[in-house]
Amino acid sequence: ALSERLFYYIAVSLLPHDTLCELETAVEAGRALSPILQWCKHPNDYFSREAQRLYFNSLRTYWQELIDLTSPGEVPDTREALLNAFKRLDSDISLEAQEEDGSFSALTLSNDHNAQNETEVARIRGEHPHSERKTVIRQFKWSIELQKRVLESGPDQLHENEHTKFIPPNYHTPPYLTAEPEITYHRLRPQDRFLIFLSIALLCRQVIGSDGLWETLHRQEVIRIVGEYLTGVHQRQPLKVGGYKVTLGQMQGLLEERKARMSSAFEDQNSATHLMRHAVGNNEFGTVDHERLSKMLSLPEELARMYRDDITIIVTQFNPHVIGVQRQEEQP
Repeated sequence: ALSERLFYYIAVSLLPHDTLCELETAVEAGRALSPILQWCKHPNDYFSREAQRLYFNSLRTYWQELIDLTSPGEVPDTREALLNAFKRLDSDISLEAQEEDGSFSALTLSNDHNAQNETEVARIRGEHPHSERKTVIRQFKWSIELQKRVLESGPDQLHENEHTKFIPPNYHTPPYLTAEPEITYHRLRPQDRFLIFLSIALLCRQVIGSDGLWETLHRQEVIRIVGEYLTGVHQRQPLKVGGYKVTLGQMQGLLEERKARMSSAFEDQNSATHLMRHAVGNNEFGTVDHERLSKMLSLPEELARMYRDDITIIVTQFNPHVIGVQRQEEQP
């Protein structure tokens, strides 16, 4: 790792601000580097193909930080640059090694507010009489008086008690739902690499992570998919065939098919798109079936809701070095 990486850390440390900006612009645009920058290895040139993206992303994060810390026209001090290169590579290797088995683990920061959440069910039941224990989960927010006022102010006049047919049964002590959010706090650690937001799709159209995602993929599976995308290191999962009976020849065919799909997989532009592809196109064997993906995305509007909920995803990536420095500065 040192023989492959140290030279490039030294080179990045010695580049002036303007050249670093040129390097970042070229990589961001996906275009060829100018001759002065062609020393920079392409991720595919690394000896360890599994670590290629991890190495390159760490190096790119380093030069991005140098851009932020320097000014146009500024040229680095050679002695300081050499010291920083060695220390930064050592820090990167340490951070990359914090996950002992090379995998990512999920830390749950919020809980689904639905009937499958036992804590949420207990909270709602505790706010209403015991006589409503069996019906309390099926209700809504507005009081009967408010519903009457809304209905009576509509364009169609209602006769006497006609509004009662719009009110659900067993509607005794609303509100049963609340707009009050659940607020949690988590202090970022250097090993925290990304955050996937979760909110309820029906409350607001500007959602940043709707519940439809979690209906198709388990949390740990989501973390694995995003982690593999960001690092370029794929943890091959055992091929699951469920209750199917397969022969040895059929199993070989499934493995060859999975290998072919891996080699021809789409190179998504960001981790959210990559995660969306898995959420919609995953088959029973845990791989993206592009035919299934195409069918799911082609469903007419009136049928789509029967197969998948709204899915909106934003993945926020953290800079472990910035977090580490901030934590050190906060210590007495």
